[in-house]
Amino acid sequence: MQLMTATSNLAAPPPTGFAMDHMEMERMEITTPFGPVSVDDAGILRVAGGILGFETLRDFALAPIPNPRLSRFMILQSLEDPSVSFIVLPMPEDGPLEAADREEARTMLGSDAADTAFLLIVTVRSEGGKRAMTVNLRAPIAVDTGRHAARQCVLSNNAYSVRHPL
Repeated sequence: MQLMTATSNLAAPPPTGFAMDHMEMERMEITTPFGPVSVDDAGILRVAGGILGFETLRDFALAPIPNPRLSRFMILQSLEDPSVSFIVLPMPEDGPLEAADREEARTMLGSDAADTAFLLIVTVRSEGGKRAMTVNLRAPIAVDTGRHAARQCVLSNNAYSVRHPL
């Protein structure tokens, strides 16, 4: 999975850092706009400061979208407000953020490089009768996969678009 240019195609499954199946953990069923999904403790994230515009919501479940056509995306579903969810795209290790910007996000989260993965929030719009999908590169979600903690990080580098086309 690579995000190389404004028109690149991202068609691979999520990176292994976001694996959701741990046999020893208790699972719970949550309802999403895509139908019910089952998550275990490893799929529960505490988002410090919430998501922009939803700062009061802190507890989210991260799960694959239960639709084979959307297998490269995941859903970040609020556990506090079932009406709030986000489509997210796991960013590959060689993704579009420069090393210094990744380090800035890791510092905001308080995470080590080895334990940090990134999610990009996807927006779907209708433009001229066609569907257009973009990701927010300016404010990725950094995830500490060991602590199950996350933070949406608004990067100081304004070279990144909030509407980077997929």
